[in-house]
Amino acid sequence: MFLDTANMEVEEERQALSLMVTPLQRETIYGLFCHNNWDIIEADARSPVLPVPTSDEPEDDPEFNIQQAPDAEECPHCLSKPCITDPTNKQLWWEDNSVAENIQNSGLRKGHYKRFWTMLLHRGVWSDPRYQARKRQALQLYANRHRLVWSGNRHRRDLMPNCVITLVRNWLPNPPNTPYMGHTWN
Repeated sequence: MFLDTANMEVEEERQALSLMVTPLQRETIYGLFCHNNWDIIEADARSPVLPVPTSDEPEDDPEFNIQQAPDAEECPHCLSKPCITDPTNKQLWWEDNSVAENIQNSGLRKGHYKRFWTMLLHRGVWSDPRYQARKRQALQLYANRHRLVWSGNRHRRDLMPNCVITLVRNWLPNPPNTPYMGHTWN
Protein backbone atom coordinates (compact mmCIF):
# COMPACT_ATOMS: atom_id res chain seq x y z
CA MET A 1 0.00 0.00 0.00
CA PHE A 2 1.41 3.43 -0.94
CA LEU A 3 0.23 6.27 1.26
CA ASP A 4 0.19 9.55 -0.62
CA THR A 5 0.66 12.46 1.77
CA ALA A 6 0.44 15.19 -0.88
CA ASN A 7 -2.48 16.91 0.81
CA MET A 8 -0.64 17.14 4.12
CA GLU A 9 1.78 19.95 4.97
CA VAL A 10 3.76 21.29 2.00
CA GLU A 11 7.10 20.68 3.77
CA GLU A 12 6.45 16.98 4.32
CA GLU A 13 8.13 14.50 2.02
CA ARG A 14 6.21 11.68 0.35
CA GLN A 15 7.21 8.20 1.41
CA ALA A 16 6.13 4.73 0.45
CA LEU A 17 4.86 2.53 3.27
CA SER A 18 4.20 -1.20 3.01
CA LEU A 19 1.72 -2.70 5.45
CA MET A 20 0.18 -6.07 6.12
CA VAL A 21 -3.29 -5.34 7.53
CA THR A 22 -6.51 -7.09 8.36
CA PRO A 23 -9.70 -6.05 6.54
CA LEU A 24 -10.78 -4.08 9.62
CA GLN A 25 -7.42 -2.29 9.81
CA ARG A 26 -7.59 -1.53 6.08
CA GLU A 27 -11.06 -0.03 6.47
CA THR A 28 -9.87 2.06 9.44
CA ILE A 29 -6.88 3.39 7.47
CA TYR A 30 -9.14 4.29 4.55
CA GLY A 31 -11.50 6.07 6.95
CA LEU A 32 -8.64 8.09 8.44
CA PHE A 33 -7.32 9.12 5.04
CA CYS A 34 -10.78 9.93 3.72
CA HIS A 35 -11.52 12.03 6.82
CA ASN A 36 -8.31 14.05 6.30
CA ASN A 37 -8.76 14.26 2.50
CA TRP A 38 -5.46 12.42 1.89
CA ASP A 39 -4.84 10.20 -1.10
CA ILE A 40 -4.02 6.49 -0.94
CA ILE A 41 -2.43 4.72 -3.86
CA GLU A 42 -2.40 0.95 -3.50
CA ALA A 43 0.39 -0.95 -5.16
CA ASP A 44 -0.17 -4.40 -6.54
CA ALA A 45 1.17 -6.82 -3.91
CA ARG A 46 2.90 -8.82 -6.67
CA SER A 47 4.69 -5.77 -8.06
CA PRO A 48 8.15 -5.12 -6.59
CA VAL A 49 7.96 -1.43 -7.52
CA LEU A 50 5.51 1.02 -5.98
CA PRO A 51 3.99 3.72 -8.19
CA VAL A 52 5.77 7.03 -7.68
CA PRO A 53 3.89 10.24 -8.42
CA THR A 54 5.69 12.42 -10.93
CA SER A 55 5.10 15.73 -9.18
CA ASP A 56 4.43 17.01 -5.67
CA GLU A 57 3.07 20.27 -7.01
CA PRO A 58 -0.70 20.55 -7.37
CA GLU A 59 -0.28 23.50 -9.73
CA ASP A 60 1.01 21.12 -12.42
CA ASP A 61 -2.35 19.37 -12.48
CA PRO A 62 -5.29 21.26 -14.03
CA GLU A 63 -7.60 19.15 -11.86
CA PHE A 64 -6.57 21.28 -8.87
CA ASN A 65 -7.53 24.61 -10.46
CA ILE A 66 -10.70 26.22 -9.09
CA GLN A 67 -12.55 28.49 -11.47
CA GLN A 68 -13.42 31.91 -10.13
CA ALA A 69 -16.96 33.26 -10.38
CA PRO A 70 -17.04 35.52 -13.46
CA ASP A 71 -20.08 37.46 -12.20
CA ALA A 72 -18.56 38.22 -8.76
CA GLU A 73 -16.69 41.39 -7.88
CA GLU A 74 -12.91 40.98 -7.82
CA CYS A 75 -11.11 41.72 -4.56
CA PRO A 76 -8.36 44.32 -5.12
CA HIS A 77 -6.18 42.63 -2.50
CA CYS A 78 -6.31 38.92 -3.35
CA LEU A 79 -7.40 39.27 -7.01
CA SER A 80 -10.07 36.58 -6.46
CA LYS A 81 -13.68 36.59 -7.59
CA PRO A 82 -15.20 36.71 -4.98
CA CYS A 83 -12.68 37.62 -2.29
CA ILE A 84 -10.92 34.55 -0.89
CA THR A 85 -12.28 35.53 2.55
CA ASP A 86 -15.88 35.71 1.31
CA PRO A 87 -18.26 33.38 3.19
CA THR A 88 -18.97 31.55 -0.09
CA ASN A 89 -15.36 30.25 0.05
CA LYS A 90 -15.67 29.10 3.68
CA GLN A 91 -13.76 25.94 4.56
CA LEU A 92 -14.22 23.50 7.44
CA TRP A 93 -11.05 24.79 9.14
CA TRP A 94 -12.27 28.42 9.26
CA GLU A 95 -12.85 29.80 12.73
CA ASP A 96 -16.50 30.45 13.59
CA ASN A 97 -15.69 33.07 16.21
CA SER A 98 -12.67 35.02 17.34
CA VAL A 99 -10.69 33.34 20.09
CA ALA A 100 -9.32 35.07 23.18
CA GLU A 101 -6.30 37.31 22.75
CA ASN A 102 -3.19 35.23 23.34
CA ILE A 103 0.52 35.48 22.52
CA GLN A 104 0.39 31.89 21.22
CA ASN A 105 -2.16 32.75 18.53
CA SER A 106 0.71 33.55 16.14
CA GLY A 107 1.42 29.83 15.72
CA LEU A 108 -2.22 29.19 14.92
CA ARG A 109 -2.28 32.08 12.44
CA LYS A 110 0.64 30.54 10.56
CA GLY A 111 -1.39 27.40 9.86
CA HIS A 112 -4.28 29.47 8.54
CA TYR A 113 -1.95 31.51 6.33
CA LYS A 114 -0.62 28.26 4.81
CA ARG A 115 -4.16 27.09 4.05
CA PHE A 116 -5.08 30.43 2.47
CA TRP A 117 -1.85 30.22 0.44
CA THR A 118 -3.08 26.89 -0.95
CA MET A 119 -6.55 28.30 -1.67
CA LEU A 120 -4.96 31.18 -3.60
CA LEU A 121 -2.70 28.73 -5.45
CA HIS A 122 -5.70 26.72 -6.63
CA ARG A 123 -7.31 29.90 -7.94
CA GLY A 124 -4.21 30.86 -9.92
CA VAL A 125 -3.54 34.06 -7.98
CA TRP A 126 0.19 33.41 -7.51
CA SER A 127 0.66 33.12 -11.30
CA ASP A 128 -1.47 36.20 -12.12
CA PRO A 129 0.67 38.81 -13.93
CA ARG A 130 -0.71 41.57 -11.66
CA TYR A 131 0.39 39.65 -8.59
CA GLN A 132 3.80 38.94 -10.13
CA ALA A 133 4.23 42.68 -10.76
CA ARG A 134 3.34 43.44 -7.12
CA LYS A 135 5.87 40.92 -5.92
CA ARG A 136 8.62 42.27 -8.20
CA GLN A 137 7.92 45.79 -6.98
CA ALA A 138 8.04 44.65 -3.34
CA LEU A 139 11.31 42.80 -3.90
CA GLN A 140 12.84 45.95 -5.40
CA LEU A 141 11.49 48.11 -2.60
CA TYR A 142 12.72 45.74 0.10
CA ALA A 143 15.89 44.46 -1.55
CA ASN A 144 17.39 43.60 1.85
CA ARG A 145 14.66 40.97 2.28
CA HIS A 146 15.72 38.90 -0.76
CA ARG A 147 16.75 36.07 1.56
CA LEU A 148 13.08 35.59 2.48
CA VAL A 149 12.11 34.57 -1.04
CA TRP A 150 13.08 31.06 -2.03
CA SER A 151 12.88 29.56 -5.43
CA GLY A 152 12.44 25.86 -5.80
CA ASN A 153 9.72 23.40 -5.01
CA ARG A 154 9.88 23.19 -1.25
CA HIS A 155 9.77 26.74 0.15
CA ARG A 156 7.77 29.72 -0.98
CA ARG A 157 7.26 33.24 0.23
CA ASP A 158 4.44 35.19 -1.30
CA LEU A 159 2.66 38.42 -0.47
CA MET A 160 -0.29 37.46 1.67
CA PRO A 161 -3.19 39.76 0.74
CA ASN A 162 -4.46 42.27 3.32
CA CYS A 163 -7.93 40.70 3.26
CA VAL A 164 -6.47 37.40 4.50
CA ILE A 165 -4.21 39.04 7.09
CA THR A 166 -7.11 41.07 8.48
CA LEU A 167 -9.45 38.08 8.72
CA VAL A 168 -6.90 35.76 10.34
CA ARG A 169 -5.79 38.43 12.83
CA ASN A 170 -9.45 38.99 13.70
CA TRP A 171 -9.88 35.27 14.37
CA LEU A 172 -6.65 34.91 16.37
CA PRO A 173 -5.66 38.28 17.86
CA ASN A 174 -2.56 39.20 19.83
CA PRO A 175 -2.89 40.74 23.31
CA PRO A 176 -3.30 44.55 23.26
CA ASN A 177 0.36 45.50 23.79
CA THR A 178 1.87 42.75 21.65
CA PRO A 179 2.72 43.84 18.11
CA TYR A 180 2.19 41.54 15.13
CA MET A 181 5.28 40.37 13.30
CA GLY A 182 4.34 42.65 10.46
CA HIS A 183 4.02 42.16 6.77
CA THR A 184 6.14 44.96 5.35
CA TRP A 185 5.35 44.02 1.76
CA ASN A 186 1.70 45.13 2.05
